[in-house]
Amino acid sequence: MTSPWLLIVEDDADVRDAMAAALRDHGHEVVALADAAEALQLLSEARLPSAVILDLGLPGMSGLELLERVDEIPDASKIRIVVVTGLDVTAEELAFASVHAVLNKPVPVERLLAVLGEIVEGVEAPTPSAGTRVRRNHRLR
Repeated sequence: MTSPWLLIVEDDADVRDAMAAALRDHGHEVVALADAAEALQLLSEARLPSAVILDLGLPGMSGLELLERVDEIPDASKIRIVVVTGLDVTAEELAFASVHAVLNKPVPVERLLAVLGEIVEGVEAPTPSAGTRVRRNHRLR
């Protein structure tokens, strides 16, 4: 089975890079973008990702606007969306866009992986084993 590819849409470069590095460290193909309009274009033109990790507070086209426009994409119902935000919102409030989870920043890497593991086949949360160190307190801002 091939590893799922994941799309990160986050304007904060430090957070985007940390998420991408953590997911790549767990063997996943990752595309990380800072801009919702660029993400919408990629989603319209490329093979759909297994999941989109989306910040809502983006400059220009907001993450909320991206959620509203996702339905324009063929097979949009197959896209699993995890919102990672500092805003006070719930998955129920974003149900119109089939958001599968809302995680409030800062997000522990293990929590992000656990949520992705619940909604995307082939993503597993890290488990400590002999010779493996998991940084329990590492958080994505």
